[in-house]
Amino acid sequence: MRLKSIKLAGFKSFVDATTVPFPRAMTAVVGPNGCGKSNIIDAVRWVLGESSAKNLRGDAMTDVIFNGSSGRKPVSQASVELVFDNSDGTATGPVAQYAEIAVKRLVTRDGQSQYFMNGSRCRRRDITDIFLGTGLGPRSYAIIEQGMISRLIESRPQELRVFIEEAAGISKYKERRKETENRIRHTRDNLERLTDVREELGQQLDKLRRQADAARRYRDYKHQERTAKGQLAALRYRRYQDAITSLNGEIRHFETELERFIAQSRGDEKAMVALKETQHDAKGQIEQAQSRYYRLGSEIARAEQNLANAKSRKAQLDEQLARLQQRAEQARLTLSEDQQRQQEADEELEMLTPELDEYQEQLAEARLNREGLENQHRAQQQALAARLQRQGQLQTRLQVLATRIDNLGANIQRDHQRLAGFVGQDDDALLAVKEQLAEQQALAEEHQEALALAEMDHQQGQSDLKAAREQLKTQTEVHRQAERALDTQQSRIQQLSALIDAAAPKESVAGLDELPALLAQLQVQAPWHQAVEQVLGSWLQARVGDYGPFLDVTQPALLVRPGAHQPSPASLGAQVQSPVPLPWLDRVRTAPDREAAKALGASLGPGESVICPDGFWLGADFLATAPAAGQGLSLVADLEALQGQLPALQQELDQASGQLAQAEAALAQAEQQLQQLASQQQQAQQRQQESRQQLAILQARAGDLDAQAKARQQERAQLQEAIADQELEQAELMEERLMLEEEAEQGDEHQPVDDLEPQLQDARALEEQLRGQAQQLQIRFETLKSRRQSLAESCQRAAMQVEEVSEQLEALLEEQQLLDEPGQEQGSQLEIWLEEHKEVEERLTVLNQQMADIDERMALLEDGQAAAFAKVQSMQGEIDRRRVEIEGHKVRSDGAREQLDELEQDIDAVLASLEDQNEEALAKDIDRLVNAIARLGAINLAAIEEFEQQAERKKYLDEQDADLNAALETLENAIRKIDRETRAKFKDTFDVVNADLQRLFPKVFGGGSAYLELTGDDLLDTGVTIMARPPGKRNATIHLLSGGEKALTALSLVFAIFRLNPAPFCMLDEVDAPLDDANVERYCRLVREMSDSVQFIYISHNKVAMEMADQLTGVTMHEPGVSRIVAVDIEQAVALAEAG
Repeated sequence: MRLKSIKLAGFKSFVDATTVPFPRAMTAVVGPNGCGKSNIIDAVRWVLGESSAKNLRGDAMTDVIFNGSSGRKPVSQASVELVFDNSDGTATGPVAQYAEIAVKRLVTRDGQSQYFMNGSRCRRRDITDIFLGTGLGPRSYAIIEQGMISRLIESRPQELRVFIEEAAGISKYKERRKETENRIRHTRDNLERLTDVREELGQQLDKLRRQADAARRYRDYKHQERTAKGQLAALRYRRYQDAITSLNGEIRHFETELERFIAQSRGDEKAMVALKETQHDAKGQIEQAQSRYYRLGSEIARAEQNLANAKSRKAQLDEQLARLQQRAEQARLTLSEDQQRQQEADEELEMLTPELDEYQEQLAEARLNREGLENQHRAQQQALAARLQRQGQLQTRLQVLATRIDNLGANIQRDHQRLAGFVGQDDDALLAVKEQLAEQQALAEEHQEALALAEMDHQQGQSDLKAAREQLKTQTEVHRQAERALDTQQSRIQQLSALIDAAAPKESVAGLDELPALLAQLQVQAPWHQAVEQVLGSWLQARVGDYGPFLDVTQPALLVRPGAHQPSPASLGAQVQSPVPLPWLDRVRTAPDREAAKALGASLGPGESVICPDGFWLGADFLATAPAAGQGLSLVADLEALQGQLPALQQELDQASGQLAQAEAALAQAEQQLQQLASQQQQAQQRQQESRQQLAILQARAGDLDAQAKARQQERAQLQEAIADQELEQAELMEERLMLEEEAEQGDEHQPVDDLEPQLQDARALEEQLRGQAQQLQIRFETLKSRRQSLAESCQRAAMQVEEVSEQLEALLEEQQLLDEPGQEQGSQLEIWLEEHKEVEERLTVLNQQMADIDERMALLEDGQAAAFAKVQSMQGEIDRRRVEIEGHKVRSDGAREQLDELEQDIDAVLASLEDQNEEALAKDIDRLVNAIARLGAINLAAIEEFEQQAERKKYLDEQDADLNAALETLENAIRKIDRETRAKFKDTFDVVNADLQRLFPKVFGGGSAYLELTGDDLLDTGVTIMARPPGKRNATIHLLSGGEKALTALSLVFAIFRLNPAPFCMLDEVDAPLDDANVERYCRLVREMSDSVQFIYISHNKVAMEMADQLTGVTMHEPGVSRIVAVDIEQAVALAEAG
């Protein structure tokens, strides 16, 4: 098996779909630094199941997805596929049958990986299982990456042991041992849980047994109670029905009396109707009279009121006229006085205005003079204060700067010490946890995939079980139908046989019963059975045999002698095969139907006749219709047909029985398989849960360490930034201090300040004096101005008052004139209304008297009606009371009926079964049963069925316990066997590899020695160390060797392992980098020698190594961030060069 090609898409820098072929035994991958050569090695490790992002030169597993470049966008997934040529059949396991094996891994941005084998989805474990023991794996000796050479030599003994185990092919044994240990642990856990369940189940069974016994007694008591309750309900139902019948008779009597009283009251109702009509008419007349009476009274009252109002209004108008005339005179006098005072105020205002203007001008000049002096004085004071304040600020700032400079120096020294402390810290713990996290994440993914497959298998098992049950149901129905068809057929055969036996004659002559009947010897073609029966008639019951011995018998007998006879072709005899001659059938011609028979009837000769299949027989001088159905010949034909079908039905039944047995076996197998799949699913869920818990713990630990590392890194950066800022600030502050000291020394002397205070005080006094005089004049001016305005408003109000009073006087005079005109008209109209009002009052008195007579007659009739209504109500109450009683009896009767329905008992059957029972005795029996049930206490009715189920489950668990113990013993034996084989294989492989290393090392180095050594005695867990001494050196440890010597030593060990167990291919990533030219040539010769059995794919920058290759594969990065492949076949290139 060898590597045929690698297909990459979206993996790291290989964004486009790229295929890297490996047609030769030695392929060199070349290219400049950073072009993506090592990504090919990473791709192979990744597909083979690498779970650590650190080992793939990343921080997270999604880092392998192309993350974009300057000209490309990021992609959403990455995939790598390895194609192996397995034409030699070296692969084992489920892929051994394939000539080509394709292994693929795909990852998306959500971090979920998917594995495929030959296009089918699989688990990571399935991939690793294929290559177990072959030397291939994510961290095997077949893939030597950059830096791995030195790590291989300097690795711990346990790590170096892994390479020996892989070479020995016992890695799969370790994996199986690990699985077996897990199974043993799970089996023991299951045994413990099973033991607990069995003990608890045994306790439950004891309790359920007692509960089941109580439940059975409870059922018996409840049955007796239900029967007694049914009988009691039936007795009560019958009693309620009798009461209902009696009450219905009483109701019919009361209803007869009620109808008589109702008829009597109907005559009084007619009289009341007539009186009500008369009363209605009288009320209408009274209402009209009252309406007219009240309307006239209202008009009279309104007219009288109007006259009184007119007199009162006229007196008011006279008083108002007098008051208004007086007000008008007073308003004219007030107007004249206000106009005189307003003229005096105008004259005084004209005199004050020039004097006020003069004082205002003097005050403005004094204000300007005072403001100028104040500005000069303020400027002098501010300049003096500023100089004094600046001197104080300089002294304070100098003190602050000195203190700040000292503090910064101390802070810088402290931060330098803290930064030096940070430099010594490392992130080994974080790297270790991340590596564990990656491994645990891969294990969790593997368990998740295993759980998904287990769930799919369990679902498939459920589907198979369902299908098996459906198949069993179908086959059961088919078998049942086949049995039913066979039983039906046999029953019909028995019935026909019985009919034939019943139709056979009972011979009274000795010896005739031993002869066969003619009926059983004839074979008639369809459909001529009825025709043959019609013609032969009683001859069908004749016996076939020699009738010589029976010639002298006196009892009735009918026999025919066997013999040969050739029937006429167109006769009825041609339709019959018979062991005896039947010549009389030759004279009977056949016709398909009655019309054809009638047509042949005219051409019949003497002694000839014609017959139809339905038995219509026509002769020259006779006619016979069809015989009765069910004659012997038809029965025999039916019997033969049924017996002919019987083997086929029996065959169908046998086939259905076989299929039913197969379906039952398939169902049992499906149930057993589903049980196994459920157990596997449970184990997978438990493993997944454990992996998730461990993953969560590692994720939390990694998160804590990562946060601590980021915090330390951030704090370190902050300290460096703070030191730089403090040093810069310290330099700036020292420069500022020098400048401030120079400014303080060069400060000017205080300039003299002119004394402007006396001039300022004189200006302020003059301004205050002028302001006081001007304010007094202004107050006087404003007072006069306000008085003049008030007088003007007073004059205006007086004028308006005079005008208003004049208008009111005119209006009152007009209203007085209007009041004198309508008084006479209202007086005459009032007299007319008073006369009419008296007449309407007299008419109303007469109508009220008539109404009183009608009311009296109505009262007499109503009293009679009330008495009749009371009697009717009394009778109706009696009827209603009895109907209520009936309803109560019906409700109780329905309750008894419903109780019987709830008890699922038929009332007629219960009533028929009643003999001398009475309600009191039945009630006592029910109380006794209820007390007996109560003494039983709480009852678990499901205890009987639950006891049976739990007993069955206990039996099943006991069987499981035995199976688990047997499985545990088997697993422990397997562990011991694996340990024996592991020790043997490891020891043999160690010895062979050690011997080969001792031969290869001098060959590679040109001398010296190297050997492997075990660190312990237990071959199951002992470590492996390597010791190498190049020619002329006596080093005490391998760590003292140079880089080139370590590289050659590691290659010697790897090639020694390869010579023992060659992997399908070997990938070397710049392992020749630390070697000089001479050692490179030795390395190349060794690789060339081993390429006969091992396929080599190596990355190199060395020209000597490149010349050794059969195939050159170049990796370029013409487009930034995107790798591409260029392949050259060396032999073809040489051939082309020589041809040219």
